[in-house]
Amino acid sequence: HELENRARQNEFRAVEQREPAITPLERDTQQRESEIVSLEQAIEPRKSEALKRESKINQFIDTIKQFAGRVPELTQRVTRKLKQTKEKILDDFERRFSKDMKNYEQEQQKSLEKQANRDVQSEKKPTKDHDRGMSL
Repeated sequence: HELENRARQNEFRAVEQREPAITPLERDTQQRESEIVSLEQAIEPRKSEALKRESKINQFIDTIKQFAGRVPELTQRVTRKLKQTKEKILDDFERRFSKDMKNYEQEQQKSLEKQANRDVQSEKKPTKDHDRGMSL
């Protein structure tokens, strides 16, 4: 009896000491898990890069929103500046035109005065007919 008990205990110990049998499903699961871990490690830098890009994109969107909110103000400022520039150009043109017109009028006046002086001088000079008439 004792020998039988020892034999059974030895059998149990042998079974306990053996590595448990791995089923094909468990083996496949372990392989998949290691593939998933390596894929996650490969994805991590890309994920980090995508988060940085997302942050920059969000900053850009915020900047656009700020400008969009300022469009009426900026439009008014640009319009005001354009009007000021236009007025200055028109004022400059008007001043130049006015000055040019004064110069032109002065030149015309001088020219008319010269012509009038010539006409007066030619009337003062006796002509041949005029001399004959006087001497009679």
